Amino acid sequence: AAARADYLNRVASGEIVMEQGQAFDPSKVAPTRSVTQEFATGMERGSKMLGAMAGKAIEVLGDVTGVDSVAQQGRSTAERYLQQAADIHLKPEVDTYKDVEDFSSGMKYVANILGEQAPQMAADATAAAVGALSGAGVGAIPAVAARRGMLAATMRAVAGASAEAGAKRGAMSSMFVQSLGESAMELEAEGIDERGAAIAAAFAKMGADYAGTLAMFRTAKRMAFDGNTVTSRVVLHEATKAIGWEGGTEALQTIIDKAAVAYHKDGYDILSDDNMEEIINSAIAGAVVGGTVSGAAGGGRMAVDKLFSKQEENADAPS
Repeated sequence: AAARADYLNRVASGEIVMEQGQAFDPSKVAPTRSVTQEFATGMERGSKMLGAMAGKAIEVLGDVTGVDSVAQQGRSTAERYLQQAADIHLKPEVDTYKDVEDFSSGMKYVANILGEQAPQMAADATAAAVGALSGAGVGAIPAVAARRGMLAATMRAVAGASAEAGAKRGAMSSMFVQSLGESAMELEAEGIDERGAAIAAAFAKMGADYAGTLAMFRTAKRMAFDGNTVTSRVVLHEATKAIGWEGGTEALQTIIDKAAVAYHKDGYDILSDDNMEEIINSAIAGAVVGGTVSGAAGGGRMAVDKLFSKQEENADAPS
């Protein structure tokens, strides 16, 4: 507890600077890296922050339920991962849009965003897959028993619906845990120890995150698997929508955290220069992820369509 208090005091005094949920020593400069190295560093840092958010969420739940051993375990886990994430070797070389000066720095900024977001998205996808498998397994039991006929068809439909519901529960659970840990850290960085506020903010952020992610992946799925031909114009149109939607939801999640702080801290300015920079960085991060996922789905579909079209032309050509 003393170490945690000292850590938070150092954050509050400015000795340690919080940047997008991470703590760095402002006197140290990140090493120069290539774009690929920046992506890899972002992934490592993102995985550490994922562990920190999960640990902080466990701490909050332990505090709320009054189970001190659980709270202590979560606290120690969060602090360990935070210290690892704050290592200067993991500090992004270009961590804000304000540091983008040319094409190279812009690419490093984007690579850092994609790398850091990858572990969090992987956690959501894994939780959704586990939920889908568990739901499908439960729903498939009566279908197997029925074996054939209309009852079997009905039970298969039930199994499919159960899988979809399980996937939703899994994804939302992962999003809630990450949001809860992130909100708790944001509040603590401002000297606020309000678990109820962290939980309320986490539920609001989970809803925004789920809506944005669902819209993004539905767009990607439609472009990748629907029967209609996908053109570059369609890809650009859909990617632009994903950029706007995902960018907006990421910015909203940051605003929710800032609003939670403002509610408990007199004189706190949600629209201060530092907060606006963080909100804009969040919007850019969401836009980058949304555009990349949708663009990759559409571009992949175009490549596959082109390949099959060429094969058909070769097959129809006279020998």
